[in-house]
Amino acid sequence: MKRSLRRLLALDLLLGLLALNLAVGANASSEVVPQENPTSVVSSAPVTSPTHPNRKKKRSNPPEELTKASDSTATGSANAASGASITTKGRKTPSAKNEGGKVEIAQPTTIVTPVVKTEAAVPGADYELNAVVITGTKTKLKVLDSPAAVSVVPRSKIEQKRVTYIDDALTDLPGVQVSRVAQTGQSVTVTMRGVPGYEKNLVLLDGFTLNQPNNGRVFWNMVPTQLVDHIEIVRGPFSALYGKCALGGVINIITKEPEGQSFNVGLTADTTNTRLTTVNFQKKVSDLFSFYLGLEDTTINGYTDHQFIQASAASSGTATQTVVGYVQTTNSVGATVYNIGEAAKSVLRNDNVSAKLYFKPAPDHIISLLANYSIWSQPTENQAGELGETWLRNSITGARVASGTVSLAGTGKIIKITESQFYTAPGVNSFYPDSLQYKGKLSDRVSVSSNLTYWGHYNVLAASLPSTVTALTGQNTGGNISRSWEVIGNLQADIRLPLRHHLTLGSAFDGSHLKSSYRSYDFWGDLDGYQDIPGAYTGIVATTKALFLQDEWNIVKDLTAFVGARTDWWNASQNVIWTQGSGQATYPDQTAVNFAPKLSLVYKLFGEKGSLRTSVGKAFNPPTPAQLTNGGGVTSSTKVAIANAFLTPENDVAWEFGGGYQFPTNTTFSATYFDNRLSNLIYTNTWIIGTVTYSQWINAGASKIQGVEAEVKQRLTSYLDAETNYTRVEGKFTRNDAVKNSVGKRIPYISRDVVNFGLTFKWRKLDFSPSGTYHSKQFLTADNTDTVNGVQGAYDAYTTFSAKVGYKLPTGQIYAGVENIFNKRYYLQYLNPGRTFNVGTKINIL
Repeated sequence: MKRSLRRLLALDLLLGLLALNLAVGANASSEVVPQENPTSVVSSAPVTSPTHPNRKKKRSNPPEELTKASDSTATGSANAASGASITTKGRKTPSAKNEGGKVEIAQPTTIVTPVVKTEAAVPGADYELNAVVITGTKTKLKVLDSPAAVSVVPRSKIEQKRVTYIDDALTDLPGVQVSRVAQTGQSVTVTMRGVPGYEKNLVLLDGFTLNQPNNGRVFWNMVPTQLVDHIEIVRGPFSALYGKCALGGVINIITKEPEGQSFNVGLTADTTNTRLTTVNFQKKVSDLFSFYLGLEDTTINGYTDHQFIQASAASSGTATQTVVGYVQTTNSVGATVYNIGEAAKSVLRNDNVSAKLYFKPAPDHIISLLANYSIWSQPTENQAGELGETWLRNSITGARVASGTVSLAGTGKIIKITESQFYTAPGVNSFYPDSLQYKGKLSDRVSVSSNLTYWGHYNVLAASLPSTVTALTGQNTGGNISRSWEVIGNLQADIRLPLRHHLTLGSAFDGSHLKSSYRSYDFWGDLDGYQDIPGAYTGIVATTKALFLQDEWNIVKDLTAFVGARTDWWNASQNVIWTQGSGQATYPDQTAVNFAPKLSLVYKLFGEKGSLRTSVGKAFNPPTPAQLTNGGGVTSSTKVAIANAFLTPENDVAWEFGGGYQFPTNTTFSATYFDNRLSNLIYTNTWIIGTVTYSQWINAGASKIQGVEAEVKQRLTSYLDAETNYTRVEGKFTRNDAVKNSVGKRIPYISRDVVNFGLTFKWRKLDFSPSGTYHSKQFLTADNTDTVNGVQGAYDAYTTFSAKVGYKLPTGQIYAGVENIFNKRYYLQYLNPGRTFNVGTKINIL
């Protein structure tokens, strides 16, 4: 009885608000402009992310990808124009009179929804299901209609999270794991659904790949954050549309077309000695032309990563002195090691320059050019390298000890150390991707798009370290320069056919070339004074050609099928590997043909309130040039990389079932069960002997990854939203001829359980966002022998809490935040920085 009464009160309140809204709409205008659709009158203003009814702010119309039509508009403009009565929920509105071309409507009316009220009327949960995305099908569909699990991160949330790099905006999404093992923008891996490796998860910027051609790694600091409009995250294998790199899912970063004119300057700083400065200018010159120019400068100057220098007992040798100052501990597999010092502080400088031009030669036709140049250097001070700290002191004199064979006082153990263990080598990475894109509508039924991208990567690294400080002035060998480039092209056509069919078909080409040369330096740290070592280079050429086809078939009113497939022809040739100590070797070509079909079904529940979906398909991913060569087997005193030129593409046969529903309580619930069966899985096999870590890319055999992801979003009040999600991943090796004792063990680098939760409070010019996350333990080794927690090299379980607050100014905003509020110390290979504070501001000058 009480529940029925509450429902009646809620319905009465809803009807009252609707009547008030209609009355305001009637007073707003006495003229009705005839609409193109004779059966429906919709608001002329597109709708994006929700704003609260009492929040007043100026904003331009959002991009088409994030718009939806209002559900609160009346039906029957044609009837209104002809003077017919309109029936609404059993009541008739007064008839309209047509005099002199004007339509006069008596009060009250249900014809026009006022534009100024439409955006405020859209609840957050409704927006989540009705946001329009393109990534899951390469066509525009609502999340509700998509055949895949989709998340959308709008610009408002990117700004609310105050991200330094764009991967920060992905940390609290279901099915997504973001791992940053150091404070630089380079050491980041984003994985989805337990499929390990950045090369297995495709990242796009306006449709062109950000996975760099050498190893598929994504350098998130090269994404122009201020240009980003929203991010679409589609989880699950998508080789049927995108080919390689799409085993775990696809992340598509969508930029925005300028509206009006703005000039923004921003500055963010935190307690890890990281500073981010942004400057950008954008302008819509005319209906034909607009542009964006931006600069982002990131500086990390002297942050301590707490990377400890370790040594283990030597099997032989005679000590020349006895030392103190060491700390006895273990590594993650339980072997005794000694912390003898700390690595150099992080020093990094990154500059990212971006420009995007838009040209509209005709209606429904747009040509855009995105040019980007990003360069980072480490260290930045004249490339001289950075020196860490040794804790060892002579037990008698107290003098600093950084090299030699020494005895550890009180243990009887002998270790061997060199000064090179305390150095951080200098290096430079530069990227220059450029993409030219065309989109055009040829008719009401046919549209086409094409993209041509050039991807360049230039890397210089002084890899071989001198054994002593005095050797800095002598000639050293072992540094290398790596050049890689990639040309990517694709052509796509969308054709709407009779009988409820929508065809998407196209072709793609991808060609990349990698060449690494090895050289000697006049003195270590001078990257400009060098001589190439004759015959010392590693090179490989990889090409992929593809055709794809997808049919979106609306079988009946609420049931749609997506049937598609893609065929890729992959080839790796000119495979030459130079290995230190072994010289150069040439390997035969590698080829593969992959056919990736996919079938999906989407069934709508109760109109626009929810949907169920299921899909089954196949995906593949060829080995990257870096995996085939493994850096040519470059070695150091602590790491050894072993090449494997006989890797074969990995395959994935997957299916999933899930759906989402919006309840009348402004609650949105979505969940998905997924099952991946991978064969020839490529991963880094890692083993530790003493203080030396060995690694080699291998085809692991087969593995099974199953899991579930669930998310709940709730609008509590007009000012307060809550959300939480949970992901469970069970990933295990089912066959592994290379490491037999890994069968039945968990796949490395993946947390089994992840929970995210948070609140968003928005009131007038203030926003406040507390959040938390839990990640269970990860393993580093295939046989899961790294069970020791709380030591360097371990991947510990952790729970952290954070909070961010922002305030809007008349011409910008200020914000502050604290990460890891309770100062939880844990290891993700290295010791995390603990509690950190950040502050920032963004000012709009124009």
